[in-house]
Amino acid sequence: MPKAYKARSTLQNIACKWYSEDHDIHDPSVSALVRNRAGALQKNGLLGCEIVKFEVILPNVATLNAVPTFYWPLLYILD
Repeated sequence: MPKAYKARSTLQNIACKWYSEDHDIHDPSVSALVRNRAGALQKNGLLGCEIVKFEVILPNVATLNAVPTFYWPLLYILD
């Protein structure tokens, strides 16, 4: 298994335990964004380990589209 898959699996296992123990609800250091997002997912029937799959992929989703999004305005400005 590639290192990236092992790293993601390790992160998911750690976060799964954290979400399953309801730290996202009871930990005062959790941001309102994380608390609200987890609460919305729980209202729709997702459990702790299922929420983790969304949380772990969010940095990829946020950065994956950043380059093309930046490219088009830059192309428009420089054209």
